[in-house]
Amino acid sequence: MTEETPVFEKIEKLINEGSYKEAVSLCTNLISKDSKNYKAYYKRADAEFAQKDYKNAIIDYGKAIEIEPKYGIAYNNRAVAKQHIEDYDGALKDYAKAIELLPDMPFIYVNRGNLNFKLNKYDFAIGDFNRAINIKPDAEEFYLLRADTNYYRNDYYAAIDDCQKAIELNPKNDEAYRIMADSKAEINDLKNAITDYNISLTLNSKNAESFCNRGNVRLSMNDAYNAVIDYDKAIEINPENPYYFFCRANAKYCLKEYKQVIEDSTKAVELDPDFAQGYCKRADAKYCLKDYKGAIEDYNKTIKLDPNYKEAYEWLGKAKNMIAEDVKDSEKEEEDFKKLKELKERKVDLFGEKTMEEKIKDKIDEGLFGEAINMCSKWIMTEPNNSNAYYMRGNAKFENGDLYDAIGDYEKTLTLDSKKFGAYFNIALVKYNLRDYKEALEEFEKALKIAPDEFLSAKIYCYMGNSNFENNNIDAALKCYEKALTINPEEPFAYYLLGKLEYSENDLKLAKKHFSKAIELEPDYAEAYLARGILNSRHKDPTEAIEDFNFAIEYDDTLVDAFINRGNLKYNSKDYKSAIADYTRAIELNPNISAVYKYRAMAKRKIAKTYDDMQSSDADWEKYNSLK
Repeated sequence: MTEETPVFEKIEKLINEGSYKEAVSLCTNLISKDSKNYKAYYKRADAEFAQKDYKNAIIDYGKAIEIEPKYGIAYNNRAVAKQHIEDYDGALKDYAKAIELLPDMPFIYVNRGNLNFKLNKYDFAIGDFNRAINIKPDAEEFYLLRADTNYYRNDYYAAIDDCQKAIELNPKNDEAYRIMADSKAEINDLKNAITDYNISLTLNSKNAESFCNRGNVRLSMNDAYNAVIDYDKAIEINPENPYYFFCRANAKYCLKEYKQVIEDSTKAVELDPDFAQGYCKRADAKYCLKDYKGAIEDYNKTIKLDPNYKEAYEWLGKAKNMIAEDVKDSEKEEEDFKKLKELKERKVDLFGEKTMEEKIKDKIDEGLFGEAINMCSKWIMTEPNNSNAYYMRGNAKFENGDLYDAIGDYEKTLTLDSKKFGAYFNIALVKYNLRDYKEALEEFEKALKIAPDEFLSAKIYCYMGNSNFENNNIDAALKCYEKALTINPEEPFAYYLLGKLEYSENDLKLAKKHFSKAIELEPDYAEAYLARGILNSRHKDPTEAIEDFNFAIEYDDTLVDAFINRGNLKYNSKDYKSAIADYTRAIELNPNISAVYKYRAMAKRKIAKTYDDMQSSDADWEKYNSLK
């Protein structure tokens, strides 16, 4: 124990007791005696943070880091302080540094995960919660955070799994039952959702969210009377939540209690003056009570807050029609209906001038699949019979790896639009990716019948051929590839797949010819370079093989096999450091391939100079044996 230890213990005690000024004073005294006392800066920052003096806390955490650059916990705490002043980029940078210095501290991943969640970066949040769970698999709260995130990214089955795990760890976790119920409601498992809400409320009768959400499910089951009872309880517990009043207004609207709808809607907008839905619901009630002027006023307020609120335009036009006092009003009514029609045709989202499809596609292209899914779900809420909304959500789920959920959306698309080629084709692709090649063939056949052009037909024959190939039906595969090339002689995918088939049949010369043809037609065809590189490796032509692997990685730096195969060639040429770098990248991309750990262990052993080097090699051998 150093001489300063009792002082720091006293400072910690003062902070815990809420005596922040005294704690700051003690820290300042220590700093005046030793300006390099980084712990004193750190504790003063803690005291300032506790007082919500975030700016000075950030300065003092910075001083501590300046003196001791490897002070990981200071980076974490400074990140939290930066969050409070909405410096989110700065916070993310500090979390990254904290994780670099303290990679085994789960709470840092949780903190960053919570920030990513706040920023609607749900996929990044999931990654952080995954790492926290890997470090501390018995922390129920981590599963709950991941469950909540999965819910918001529309991965309801994953949310249910996480809730069940949290419940295994703590059967009395009312929030786990609540989130599980919310997720079951989203997949239309309403009866079991009600059961879970009941358990949640048995465990905690003050869980306002459980009351409110159970009310929502009851309302969706046309039980408006009992829904109102649930909303009453939610409001009794938390009378400051405008959403609860809005929900009760909705239920009372179903019961035709329009005066009470007005009361609840008014309360909702008093609590949140920017709550567009609250004004719209109040306008609906006024319209039903034939207070058309009042309805017009509220619809106008709704539109002012949300210029793309289609229902408001529609009913505003109807209300004006009911009191058309002069030609001007009639013209204005036509203008409102025109605006509604324009919005429907453009399918604008709530935040911009692009079409909804364009906005969602942008999100998918950016890899923000959770956000794309959420946008589609909002679209479906406003237009439940819009086939494009389900189709785009299916695409987002497909790209996110939620293949089974994607099928559900594509099937819903086809119930609304039986001629939607993309839905047939993508269902087939899902089956193909799930390696259910028999069903994939059946689905590709359906897509083929309505393919809009010959180029897509050629592509479908390629997939059908590879499905046959994977089912060991070589003759049928060959016929499909030949059919594809008859339709489109410049289809690179067909040449690539032909090369794969010939390689499997040991016709290496013809395989190489077809891989090369695929590359000629599509010069950035990463998989074709990889396949030709593997073939060149087998031909004992390492120079050409490495060149092919280099191109494969240049065009797609997520091809695990390219890194593994290039690493093997580097190992064989005794370039062990480069081999280790390639194996390490392969492990980063897929940490579950046992052989790569063995290869890296062997390469490390070749250049080991110290005891630590040998330990690093041994650790890879242990990992290899654990995965084998």
